[in-house]
Amino acid sequence: MSFHVLRFNRAASRYEPEAGIQVRMAGKLLELWKGPVPGSILELGCGTGLLTRRLCERFPSASILATDAAQAMLVEARKRCGDGGGGRLVFTELDARGNVPAAKEVISASPFNTVCSNALVQWFPNLETHLRFVSKLSAADGAYLLSGFTHSNFPELNELLSEPPFSYRDFPGHDSEEVEQAAGNAGWKVSVLYTWEEKEILPSAREVLRRIQTLGSSRDPHSGGRLNRKNLEWLISEYSRRFSEGGGVRLTWKPWIALLRR
Repeated sequence: MSFHVLRFNRAASRYEPEAGIQVRMAGKLLELWKGPVPGSILELGCGTGLLTRRLCERFPSASILATDAAQAMLVEARKRCGDGGGGRLVFTELDARGNVPAAKEVISASPFNTVCSNALVQWFPNLETHLRFVSKLSAADGAYLLSGFTHSNFPELNELLSEPPFSYRDFPGHDSEEVEQAAGNAGWKVSVLYTWEEKEILPSAREVLRRIQTLGSSRDPHSGGRLNRKNLEWLISEYSRRFSEGGGVRLTWKPWIALLRR
């Protein structure tokens, strides 16, 4: 089981109350859709069902297969979605990275008219491999609605983690140029792609770290120095000193959304 799956399994029950940015990303993502109601939808990385519920509302006649690699997230999504799908909503486990075989349930239900994922692909270093995987599950005229974060998401935290005692070199995410190149190499055309920035003021550096942990967004400890007590104290102290603003501390999100077509 990967680090990311373990992390999201632990975050499942606490995730949704903290996921304001993910909610807004899901809303913006669906605003991109101007076409007819798709007959079949595959959702990747459904998490607690934030986007799933909106897909059911927006496309009441579509069949929806919602997937996630974290079992605890699927349990939470089933609870939160209830019978909102009216029997047309099915959940199953699937690792969407693209470097493992797809689940039989997904293969048998393919090809899908539309594929969706929200705040997922930043965890996939090889975006092209993922997009090739999605292409195999899509109809010849299929579409992929997706969102993620850029490499510079959480610039305050990244600045600190790039320095000793952590010295991280790789941060999750994809910039616009990477998305466009990966999409082209995987046989997709970019219809829409745009990024934006949102700034939050949180009460303290400890609250920043708690928020990030609750959302399952902690950096992989294999990327740099471990977060022992001494390092944690340094991180909190430096975050408070460098990024104090408006009676608290700053946390900056840098998301993007895209519509790809075959």
